[in-house]
Amino acid sequence: MGQLMSLGGVYHLTDHAVNKNNVFVVADNYWYFLSRYAHFTPQVCDTYAYCQMPNHFHIAVKVKTRAALLLSPPQLLDNWKLSKSSTDKDFQNRVSKQFANLFSSYTQSLNKQQGREGALFKGNFCRSKVEDRAYFHNMILYIHCNAVHHEFCTHYMEWAHSSIHTLLFEEDAGFLKRDILFDSFGGRDAFIKAHDAWRLSDWDEDFS
Repeated sequence: MGQLMSLGGVYHLTDHAVNKNNVFVVADNYWYFLSRYAHFTPQVCDTYAYCQMPNHFHIAVKVKTRAALLLSPPQLLDNWKLSKSSTDKDFQNRVSKQFANLFSSYTQSLNKQQGREGALFKGNFCRSKVEDRAYFHNMILYIHCNAVHHEFCTHYMEWAHSSIHTLLFEEDAGFLKRDILFDSFGGRDAFIKAHDAWRLSDWDEDFS
């Protein structure tokens, strides 16, 4: 899975399908991926935002700290073969394993549905560590505006497959850490205004 993510680190994650294929072929694929994501990842990371595009995805996460992971249910820790004596690398490997399980589970399901074989994702998903608040804000805005960037729509609210709708309108935010995210922007209204004012020229990296 490539370089291990730091415990407690905030990351921008993205991956593309191989050979210009699509990660999400029919509408149900988008929702199934999220269901698998909700099954495998909340134990090891907090999620702030996501956007699913036909051939790739973007996710903003914070990897749980060692202390937080040790608060996992004892049965889960036993299954993971983790304890207070485990090294940080042991915990980091478990984080990577959860994402590997997610991608494997989704790939197997899509392959069965579409009658295809082999890998779906390129492999070592890209992970960019977030070092400051300004970068964090730009990352969130870029993720939610990704469909506009790729010209699937003209306004970020028009794209159904991002976390913006759940964050703004759903009573239950599910695995999304909405309160932390809104607080970072200075509240819900400031969060919306930042999205309305954001332009691609504000982002100086290309994660497509």
